[in-house]
Amino acid sequence: MKRTRDILVLTLLFAATFAGTVWLLSGDLGLVSIGGGTTPSEENSSDPTMGGRITAHARGTNADGSAAQGSSAAGTNAVASNAPGHIEASLQADNGQIGTVNAALTPAAGRLVDNRSGSFRILDIPPGSYKMSVWADGFVPSRAHFVTVEPGRTHKLDITLSAGVVPRGRTVDAESGQPIGDATIEFVGHTRVLSDHNGSFEVPWAIPAVALENMVVSHPEYDTIAMLRHPWGDARNMQVGLGRGPCALIGRITQVGTRVLPAQGRIRAFMTSPDGGRELRRQIMIDTTKDFTIARMTAGAYAVILDFPGTNLPARTEEVHLGSALPMEVVFPFGGGTRLEGTLLARAGAPLPTRVELIGEDGRSVLEVTSVVGGVFLMEAAPAGSWRLRVHYGNPLFNTEQFDIDEAQPVVLLEIDCDAQRLKR
Repeated sequence: MKRTRDILVLTLLFAATFAGTVWLLSGDLGLVSIGGGTTPSEENSSDPTMGGRITAHARGTNADGSAAQGSSAAGTNAVASNAPGHIEASLQADNGQIGTVNAALTPAAGRLVDNRSGSFRILDIPPGSYKMSVWADGFVPSRAHFVTVEPGRTHKLDITLSAGVVPRGRTVDAESGQPIGDATIEFVGHTRVLSDHNGSFEVPWAIPAVALENMVVSHPEYDTIAMLRHPWGDARNMQVGLGRGPCALIGRITQVGTRVLPAQGRIRAFMTSPDGGRELRRQIMIDTTKDFTIARMTAGAYAVILDFPGTNLPARTEEVHLGSALPMEVVFPFGGGTRLEGTLLARAGAPLPTRVELIGEDGRSVLEVTSVVGGVFLMEAAPAGSWRLRVHYGNPLFNTEQFDIDEAQPVVLLEIDCDAQRLKR
């Protein structure tokens, strides 16, 4: 009887132990699921190393009020860091319909496909950052798209192209009607092209229609013309007549000091007006060791400027008046004079790059430079005499009071108070 009771007690103890173990396992462990879940209590997080999504489901609350614990495991849909990505783009036009479209990445990468119906795809792009250009016939090229391609991802873009014009025409002599080759046609701020031997020109891609409102046409043997808001009827059949007059300008550079004369210089002839306006009519590069000639110029008053692009030498100005068929001579001395150093000062801070001229008592400009960062400017070879500075700051400019330059002075230092519009003593 006692043995039977002992066996019964051991059996009950074993059953209780087994039941407690099952209760502990079912109450303290969470259920883990990789992938999507639908329960309201799910928590999602991205695994930065595997690229997968982890969803952890927490168990509900037990009958005695104790909370269940959850755990998570990493996803398995990893993407290799060098896996190529793709771009899909749909295009819209502000006017008209887009046909075949072209697109390119910089640096060059990928394969362009499906580009004949106002959309395109670029496949197999190595991960990285790119600049994307998009263009189509009759539309202004779009070059301002920047995209970062991530491994294995397809990037979808919406792009709008603006309808434009493709100017085409001829440059001719305004008097004879003969074609003029090698004329420069510039649509300011957009592009420039050259006319061929037949005087024909055509812009190779569409530009905004507003570009027709600011157009400059030039040729070394003709007067430069600037056409602002010219009422062109047909941008595909433009006729531009260039004119010239009976006058001629000849000139040379004379060495008067020890400074080294650059091998090349630039001559620009500005027609001037009584109100101080200047309009560029001719521009040529010259060999500084030889005389130069500008033929067939229109009669009028000119500021003829010699400068040396790519150097810090100031521009030298001579004023002439062309009024007959007889050539007018202009001589530019080079190498002598005094070094003039100056600084523009203003309460608002250093002025932006500002034009500064050295002018005589008659108001004629002989040297000019543009100040740099900090308002500093430098004039080499300033001649002896009494001078003022004309500073193109404010509305619209001002002249300083007079100062003297002596040939015995190696350097002249000046400070200009732009607010008081005078030299700072």
